[in-house]
Amino acid sequence: MKKNVIILTISLFFCSSVFAKIKEKPTLFVNIVIENMSPDYLDIYYSDLWIKGFKRLMTNGAYFNNVSYPYPFSQTGVDHATIYTGKTPNKHGIISHKWHDRIKKKVISNIGNINPSDSIKSYTSKYLKTYTIGDKIKILNRMSRVYSVAINPESSIISGGHFSDASYWFNIKTGDWNLFSTNKKTNPEWLKVHNQSRFVDNYTKEAWKSKFSGYYNNYSKVDNKSFKYDVKATIDKENSYRFFTETPFANVAITDLVEKIIINENLGRDKDVDIVNLSYSLLGNNEEDFSPSSLEKLDALKRLDDSIGRLIDFTNEKVGEDKVVYLLTFAEPQRYYTQEIFDTYLKPKVFNTFRVISLLKSYLNIKIGKGDWISSYDSYQIYLNKDYINKREKSLKKIQDIIVDFLSDFSGVNSVYPSYMLHEKSMNSKDLNNISNLYCSKRSGDIFYILDPNWKVERYDREVSFSRNSSLTNVPLILYGKGIEAKEYSEKKSILDIAPTVYKILGIRNTENCVGEAIDL
Repeated sequence: MKKNVIILTISLFFCSSVFAKIKEKPTLFVNIVIENMSPDYLDIYYSDLWIKGFKRLMTNGAYFNNVSYPYPFSQTGVDHATIYTGKTPNKHGIISHKWHDRIKKKVISNIGNINPSDSIKSYTSKYLKTYTIGDKIKILNRMSRVYSVAINPESSIISGGHFSDASYWFNIKTGDWNLFSTNKKTNPEWLKVHNQSRFVDNYTKEAWKSKFSGYYNNYSKVDNKSFKYDVKATIDKENSYRFFTETPFANVAITDLVEKIIINENLGRDKDVDIVNLSYSLLGNNEEDFSPSSLEKLDALKRLDDSIGRLIDFTNEKVGEDKVVYLLTFAEPQRYYTQEIFDTYLKPKVFNTFRVISLLKSYLNIKIGKGDWISSYDSYQIYLNKDYINKREKSLKKIQDIIVDFLSDFSGVNSVYPSYMLHEKSMNSKDLNNISNLYCSKRSGDIFYILDPNWKVERYDREVSFSRNSSLTNVPLILYGKGIEAKEYSEKKSILDIAPTVYKILGIRNTENCVGEAIDL
């Protein structure tokens, strides 16, 4: 039987080599990362939070309120890789949602599948160049199990790493949980039964409307006073479960699946450390459709709070309260503001990448001659056609300098860097060091540009993910469980400190060269 020792950790992980001898070593980490949510909600709506959810973690755990990502903007997949490896993108290899592969001469996703309609078999973890915490645990002890759960495959596969027993993600075409694993080919029987139950139908029997109307302490702060969305009707109309993933019901589905994993896979029941990684989201891609102070987001927050509290209660009951540790943090966090302030002062200006690149191509044709100078681009980098440039016997550095001058004059562009500057780190500045953390010579572009905080890239399609990122890089980090003192910390910490801290808790030596340092608790 498994020894009752569990560490539910909401978004944390480790990098090291050999288990040290420590008393009552934890046997389960449940790691929670919250995507696309403003951390300010925890303060603004504190009185509306459930005593057993966020509030339990904040008041009874080690609450670090000043933790930062080591790069100028946050992205979901990049953030997950950084959290779970303890390394910067230039070392773990996940530099963006996708990038231009110079050898294949095409754009590829960080999990290998650029088109959601392609075969799910084309997903891969190979672009993650190092080990995650879960990977290290599996290497040290093959009896340990690692599972990850998220709505989108990017979050699940990256957090699960190379050796997860199963990384589950939601298929918006079928409404089922799908499996990614390097050693399993099909879903276990218990999950097949769960999928066959058409669980989505149970969540969408009723429309999504405010669950707590009349019970908000901060009701006066929201912009709208009621709403109602017929989720099932939208699913039927679109013949897709996309809209389901953009409602609070998706977080309930994640919680239900994690509970089934813990029970059916007997996690946390013996001396072997097991891990469950889960990624919640505040309304998914729908997050941008509502103001931060909308009733929809407050309702989604309270439902998420309820899911977290329910998961903690479930784990305490099944494994033992004194054998659990929780860690929680955020990926691609969003800013909070009221609709009035947004409309008056903060309404972001739109940077039309497609128009800018079109103008740049015309400018290069005039400046250095007509030609195919640009191979690809995304929301913050430009890939030059090096083969063509060499063929035309042009200077790559000269072309980079021309582009830097051109882009620097555009409204909304804060700074522009050529790759040779990042590669050589020829300037000593915090901004340059931060953008250098995203630079990987084999995967990154030849030009990097950063927009002003109040500008955003125009999204021409809600399903297009390359333009999604957040200029907010400071997030909270919470550790909660036996032996962790309840205290709020204001000193600055790095998200890179998570992995070595987990290693320290587990008594594992940090031999994976994590960039951060273990936090003293």
